[in-house]
Amino acid sequence: MHVYEAKNPYYAMIVAKDKDACADFYGEIVTDIECREDFMSGVEELPLTLAVDKLSKTVSEDNISTGICIGLDEAHKQLAESISQKEPVLLIIDGDLL
Repeated sequence: MHVYEAKNPYYAMIVAKDKDACADFYGEIVTDIECREDFMSGVEELPLTLAVDKLSKTVSEDNISTGICIGLDEAHKQLAESISQKEPVLLIIDGDLL
């Protein structure tokens, strides 16, 4: 499994087996993809260290009112659990979609 970052039309960080699986999952969970070729050109595989760093700076749904980030320990845990799954996992979604 790999970690991918999609920025358009909405931001998402997804763990998936490959870029195609990431795009399929994005289209199902985040929003429809109008032009797959354009979307795929904007999807980037992230190194695990960068993925953990970005994930650690996010706020969970439970902490939206406080704005407290999940931190490195929780980010490591979530990423490790997600990578061990056989199905795609959404780690971060654009806040405008919540």
